[in-house]
Amino acid sequence: MSIPIVSSFVIDDNNKLTMIVPELEEKINFYGNPTKKLDKFDTVAVFFETDNKKLLLEETLLDLILLSFKESLEKTIQNQLSIPKEITPGLIGLHSNDIEKVISNPNFRGKTDDPYIDLGLFSDNSIETWLYNKNSKIILEISPHYKWHYHRRKKGEIITSYEEYRENYKPIKVIEISKEKAKKWLKKCKELCKQLNITSLYAVE
Repeated sequence: MSIPIVSSFVIDDNNKLTMIVPELEEKINFYGNPTKKLDKFDTVAVFFETDNKKLLLEETLLDLILLSFKESLEKTIQNQLSIPKEITPGLIGLHSNDIEKVISNPNFRGKTDDPYIDLGLFSDNSIETWLYNKNSKIILEISPHYKWHYHRRKKGEIITSYEEYRENYKPIKVIEISKEKAKKWLKKCKELCKQLNITSLYAVE
């Protein structure tokens, strides 16, 4: 039985993003009983497929995924999500985790702004995906996320220390997306939003 693919966003011959909704028997709909027909409130899984591997980037409502992707594409096409000149592509995930490490400290009482929050595209417990501009180019970055920021260690449990995570940090993928390709992806997002009558997040008719 084939797996229903909502859409694929091809990067190159070896890399692509896919959005997949499960078969009916495993399908979850946020507001009602799932049907064979694709619905904007169905739960969708976003995968990054590369080198014969499939990495889960996020699993949530279809309308949330499409609108978030659409907004990020619109902003990067207009060069509105630029990172600071001193920041190197491939290190966004590390810098963001450094900030989260400070905030997650139970003794922290101050305020820390995360300058990378608007660059976030998809997020899973162990992987984060970013879409941003650097020198007017569009960059897709997939990075490992430190999943124990807010985790209370259980007796006998083995976890990776943040120091070890930081020492071994390496982005999973950093790829430049041409503006022409981004525009094609945006067109596909808009077509899906129109087809599914998606106009705003969680809008129930």
